Amino acid sequence: METNKHSREIEMKYTSFLLPILGAIILSGCSDWHLRGVVDGEEVSFSAYVSFSRANRVGRAVNNALSSRGAVLLGSKSIADFSIEILNERFERRVLSIDPVSGKVRELELRLNCEIMVRDKEGLLIVPRQTLRLTRDYFFDELSAEFTTNQREILENDLAADAATSIILRLDPKKKKVSK
Repeated sequence: METNKHSREIEMKYTSFLLPILGAIILSGCSDWHLRGVVDGEEVSFSAYVSFSRANRVGRAVNNALSSRGAVLLGSKSIADFSIEILNERFERRVLSIDPVSGKVRELELRLNCEIMVRDKEGLLIVPRQTLRLTRDYFFDELSAEFTTNQREILENDLAADAATSIILRLDPKKKKVSK
């Protein structure tokens, strides 16, 4: 009887040890599985010129995303495979909910609108002028001293990075041109 109890204890120890390892092996076998926000994106093999005089955050995010994916950033649009124009960006905040007891803001929505246009080296439109709209909701933590301008900047930079990814995904060297 005691041997049976002892063997069950050993079995439980091995099971509790091996089960997480087995789970990790199974997840690593899924080729597209990754932690959220870890994948940098696919490598690209083209050159680009990025213009963003009125859209600093999105422009810098596009430059960073292109560089991290292996694109060559050029200072002249005449020799670049793509000329990306980020015409403007606008961040907006909107209150979504208010705490009924304290009257303080509980949930906010942060929106980014930015206009883009992309041409190839011949000047043909690859992506006609369009507005990208990204939205993110977040809860306001009134107890956190850090949740001020710093947190807002982080969220705006995240939205700009998402916009940059969206722009890069529109770039396909084999894509049919729209027009001059």
